[in-house]
Amino acid sequence: KPSHPALLDWLAVEFMDNDWSIKHMHRLIMTSSTYQQSSSVSEQHELRDPENKWLSRMPMRRMDAEMLRDSLITLAGVRWDKQFGPGDLAVSREDGLITTLPVNNDVWRRSVYVLHRRTLMPTLLTSFDRPRMSPNCIERTESTVAPQALHLLNNKQVNLWAGQFARQIIQEAGNAREEQIRLSYLKALSRQPDDQELQLTLEYMEKISDAAEQETPPEEIHLQVLSNVCHALINSAAFIYID
Repeated sequence: KPSHPALLDWLAVEFMDNDWSIKHMHRLIMTSSTYQQSSSVSEQHELRDPENKWLSRMPMRRMDAEMLRDSLITLAGVRWDKQFGPGDLAVSREDGLITTLPVNNDVWRRSVYVLHRRTLMPTLLTSFDRPRMSPNCIERTESTVAPQALHLLNNKQVNLWAGQFARQIIQEAGNAREEQIRLSYLKALSRQPDDQELQLTLEYMEKISDAAEQETPPEEIHLQVLSNVCHALINSAAFIYID
């Protein structure tokens, strides 16, 4: 049974009184203080609402498969917002993974426009629990398994998007490393790095730069170093989970 029947009754009446406007309901819910709460758990939460039955905090949740892919192409600056038309094709690569093809000069449309075929479902989406193609799939599963982390870490397409993300940062922040880090955190995690994160990332970037071959052009070193940082950010729990 619903945990908050009175709230559901009130929302139903509010929906009818506002001409059945879904946009009004979205605005009402998403601007409410309850929806905008943090997911951090305090001692008071543990004591008075351990199971979050009374909505004392936002439940932490992982991005679903489509949201994750859309976020990656958005960070990389390669999302194309063209609507409608035929679905975007997916192909099987030599390594057995299935990936979507870029359209219109190496840009990708959102995951809702990917053509759905049982035999050709993009590996990124299937790894992160996109709904099965079977007719009686009434609920999508949510798993936390090793292939998810390995896919984000090792997949060539994800690495490509991380590099394109780094290029976006360089275009906006130049080669000043501290500014690059701050902008990367802001775009990927919607927050600034704390002092410890900033210092550790700066030290990490110095180590990568020192290990680069001397013949490598400085511009390429800057891109390689920042690509590693961007790749680490999109592999972090802070990126994958919505707090």
